[in-house]
Amino acid sequence: MEALNADEGAPQLSAETMAALAEFYQEQMKPASEGVSEDWSLSQFWYDKATADAVAKEAVAASKNGRIACLSTPTIYKALRGMHYNKKKATLFEYDRRFGSFGKHFVFYDYKSPDDVPPELHHTFDFVCADPPFLARECLAKFLVTMALLCKDASTPVLLLTGAAMAPIVTDLTGGSLKQLKFVPRHEKERLQNPFAAYANFAHGEFV
Repeated sequence: MEALNADEGAPQLSAETMAALAEFYQEQMKPASEGVSEDWSLSQFWYDKATADAVAKEAVAASKNGRIACLSTPTIYKALRGMHYNKKKATLFEYDRRFGSFGKHFVFYDYKSPDDVPPELHHTFDFVCADPPFLARECLAKFLVTMALLCKDASTPVLLLTGAAMAPIVTDLTGGSLKQLKFVPRHEKERLQNPFAAYANFAHGEFV
């Protein structure tokens, strides 16, 4: 009986499968906080690099290198950590405890308890960026409560990232203080069907 070559019985993987495996193992080699994948059950959809970098850059400029609060915006927070910016000044408020690897710069946040923010962080931030996980009036209203609690004062720059369809509700809940910008935030691989928009109480650079 002819001996079987060891390679002859091995399953052959397609180039597409090999590429997917390579990407998977590359993700596994990243630090825990850097390789966190989207959890769609938490309505997580990461922004693409261009969007995250643009928002992070504007946050630093608008805050005048001050303290920045990232409310349910982990990709923005990670972009800030990659910049020439004192990352000790940025804090991520997030429901997903996988980001707890950021240590003291991570604060667990559940929008259903909007006032549940450590007292020592009240009115201490020079810029607040937020992305409510759900396109719903109740969710946005509670986020706005937390955002007000984090802002240093009424003049603190605020950037809200949410669906374009939420524009009338944003105007209603904020009394028109947050206005829709020309800047359009985009997500990785454009998985979302709902167009997104940015709303702010300031205008600067491309954020007009």
